[in-house]
Amino acid sequence: MSLLVCIGVIFGFLGGKIVDAEEEGYTLNIILGILGAVVAGWFYLLFGGSDITGVTLSGGVVAVVGAVVVVIAFHAIRRSV
Repeated sequence: MSLLVCIGVIFGFLGGKIVDAEEEGYTLNIILGILGAVVAGWFYLLFGGSDITGVTLSGGVVAVVGAVVVVIAFHAIRRSV
């Protein structure tokens, strides 16, 4: 779980840079990144993946994808409103 949070922090920050969402603030991007990483880890377990308890390649990939997807989706929705 701590791996997911750490990766969420990093990729939440980077996801905000990717979508050029600096006006939203770094804190929001980091929170969204953590949320995305944790939710992606939960879905990974739900669909038959192994428990992410340590630093693994699969855990890292899941956290990265979840963090970036949530940050990008949030900002895309927010810009369209």
